[in-house]
Amino acid sequence: MKAIFILAIIIFIIFVLLICPIVLSVKNKDELTVHVRYIFVRIRLYPQKEKPEKQEKEKKTKAKKDKEKTEEKKKPNVFKEKLNKDGLSEFLDTVKYAVNRVKKIPLFIKRHLIFSRIFINVSVSDEDAATAAINYGRACSVIYPAYSFVAGNFRCRKTSVNVIADFDKKESSAEADIKVKIKLIFIIIAAFKALFAGIDILKAFSKIKNLKNKDKQKEKEGAEQ
Repeated sequence: MKAIFILAIIIFIIFVLLICPIVLSVKNKDELTVHVRYIFVRIRLYPQKEKPEKQEKEKKTKAKKDKEKTEEKKKPNVFKEKLNKDGLSEFLDTVKYAVNRVKKIPLFIKRHLIFSRIFINVSVSDEDAATAAINYGRACSVIYPAYSFVAGNFRCRKTSVNVIADFDKKESSAEADIKVKIKLIFIIIAAFKALFAGIDILKAFSKIKNLKNKDKQKEKEGAEQ
C-alpha cells in the first residue's frame, strides 16, 4: 500500500512540474533586463552577473574604490543606446529581426505559447522636428505591424502598445514589459517531435542511399555481362 501511495505522489509531482509554465520576462525601464522563471527558480539572462573580481590590494585608496563602484552603477542601457547613440533605424532593424525569428517558431509551439503581458511605450524625439516626424512614421510602420503579427498568431492577454511623437524632447525613449510563457510539457513534446522528424529524415536519406547503391550495383553487373 505504501508503494502505491509513494508512486501516486511521484506521479502527481511529475504532473505538476509538467503543467507549470516556463516564463520569459523582458523589461526595459531604467535598464534592460531579461529573466527566465520556472516555479521558484529565477535565472537572469541579461545583464549577466559579473564574475567576482580578485581581492584588491590593501594599498588601494578608498576614493578609488568608490569611483569604481560609481562607474559600475552607471552601466549603459543597451535599449536606450540603440535609440539615441546608434539611432532609431538600428532599433527598428532589431525589432524586425526579432519578429522574423518569431515567425520561424514551429506551429506546435505557437499554439501553446502565451504572451501574458505586452506593454510597450515608445516616445520618438529629435532635435529637428521634421526628423522626429519622419522617425515617428517609420517607428509606427515597424512596431504596430510587429504587434499585429504577434496578436494575430499567439494568445495574448494584457496588451498595450503606444508610439508617440514628442517634439519637446531631444532624445527618444522606450519602456517595455513583455512576458511570454509556455508549459514545460509542450516543450518536451516539441522536442520529441523534432527528434522523431530527424529520425524520419535520416531513414529517408538511408533509403535513398541504398537505392542508389543498388542501381550502381545493377549497372556494374550489366557492364560485366
